[in-house]
Amino acid sequence: MQFFDKYLRYQLISLSYRGRIAADEHQALYNFAMQRDAKGAQEVLYRHLWSGTDQALATGTIAA
Repeated sequence: MQFFDKYLRYQLISLSYRGRIAADEHQALYNFAMQRDAKGAQEVLYRHLWSGTDQALATGTIAA
């Protein structure tokens, strides 16, 4: 339940849509997970989280 609560909170905070970029990052994460490539997944996840945060800050979804 705690995981779902954090997911829901994330969804409520991240109201700005990142479109194809985020979808491509999700696909890459899936592919790396299926290949058991932790290093590749880590790099994509790092980029994904920071770019999502940057967009939320830039659009005012969350305050700096």
